Parts: sequence; structure tokens; C-alpha cells
Amino acid sequence: MYRNSFRLTNREIDAAFAGRQIGLAFQPKLDLSDGRIVGVECFARWWHPEFGLLPPALFLPVLARQGREEELTRFVLGEALRAANGWPEARRAWTISINVAAADIADGSLPVSIRLALSAAEMDPARLVIEIPERVLAEDAAHAAATIHALAEIGTGLAVECALQPPLPGAQQGWSPQFDPGPFSEMKIGGTAMMRFASRIEGSGLGVVHEALAFAGRHGLATTAVGAESAATVRSLKRLGFNRMQGNVAAPAMAAEDLSALDGARILEGLLASDATPA
Repeated sequence: MYRNSFRLTNREIDAAFAGRQIGLAFQPKLDLSDGRIVGVECFARWWHPEFGLLPPALFLPVLARQGREEELTRFVLGEALRAANGWPEARRAWTISINVAAADIADGSLPVSIRLALSAAEMDPARLVIEIPERVLAEDAAHAAATIHALAEIGTGLAVECALQPPLPGAQQGWSPQFDPGPFSEMKIGGTAMMRFASRIEGSGLGVVHEALAFAGRHGLATTAVGAESAATVRSLKRLGFNRMQGNVAAPAMAAEDLSALDGARILEGLLASDATPA
């Protein structure tokens, strides 16, 4: 109820952008074969002077209602590229991912903004990955196709976020992709509940996760599990067929300066050796 009734004025939003109350946190993505950090995903954080740290689930709907999602995306894009350019040379093989919303796809100017930002940052477009929710591809297919074509021409990476849902007991299991996999290089399958479900059906050959992973394999897409919250679930991911993972159990979203202290190989080794209880 609080989230639905929460209000922020346009003046507060203006002050947040101008006063840099909005910043980024970065969550590493680990390769499940050896624990290498292969990239990071950016998340917006808002440190409000009155309310403190606002969770994204609270302020993102407010920005959407105010019609300012595209402004946030452009802000995140600029901050993300600035942060990536500040990484030491050893980290510059990492990709950096940003999320886009339906409003960004419908607006049509996103590819132009990205091209200009990459040029200003003098960054290889392949280092930037644009993450697009599958539902946006289905709901606004015409705009999505045009945007995806333009992004592919620029040379950015493209990831599709598939928010699969565990089937209800007795429900027919099945998954049908709602996107053309051609321009994409990565499929992200997210949600703590989904990861728990996947680990429990491991080896059964059934379930929406297996179908999605099989689809990704047929089309040469890397597969990233998002939302693993236990060592037991991490142990099941590689056996299920995932290539990569993100999750708080490995590393939560953090400040850019904290990334350099991470040893992904050691983190993965510890998770795989853990005697944690099943997910």
C-alpha cells in the first residue's frame, strides 16, 4: 500500500539528478566454468535527503508515472560508461549492462543517445550490453524490432530478460519464446523463486527452465541465471546448463570502487564446496 501511495514531485526528481542523489551500484556476473568476472550490471540507487536510500521498487514506478524513465536511462548510461572508463586495464574486458524500459523502446531515440554516449566515452560498443525485458518485445513488437535493429548496427551487446515463472501445481508446463533470437547474444533468466524451482527439477528434463535453456543452446545464446540466493542453487546451475550467474550469494550490487577487491574464482570455489542446505 505504501508503495502504491508513495509520491515524489518533479521538483524532487530534478534535485535528485542535479544534486547527484541518484547513483549506481554494480553487480558482478560470474562465469560458471571458472568464476571469472565477465561483466557487471548497473542498478540505479537514490539517496533521498529526507527518506534515505529508496529501493528501486519504490522510486522506479514514480518516475514511470511522471514520464521520466527515459531521463533515468540516459543518466544511468552516462554514469555507467564513465565508471567503466575508470576501471583499471585488467577490468576493461568486462561488459557493462544497463536495463531499458518499455518507454525507452517506444521513444525511438535510445539508439541515438547510446551512439552519442559511446562516442563521447570513446568506448567499444561491444563492451555495452543493453538488457531488454521479453515482455516489452512482445507488447511493442514494431518499435522493439526497429530499436533492436538500430542497436545491432551500433554493435552493442543485446540481452533478453526472460522472467519465467514456476508453474503452479497441476498446471501445464511450457514456454514459448516471444522474441527473435537472431540479434541477441545472451538470455537472462531471473527470480529467486525460479532459481529454486530450477534446482529442484534438475535432471527431470521438464519445466520452463529446461525449455528456455534448450532454446538458448540451439541459438547460441549465453545463459545467465539471476537471483540465486543459496550455495545449493549455485551448485545446480552449471548442471542445469547455465553459463553464468548473478546473485547476492556470490556478490551483491556494490559501489564501483569495491569491484576491484573481488576474486570471482575464489567466490565460486567457496560456493561449490559449501555444505549449505538445499535451496
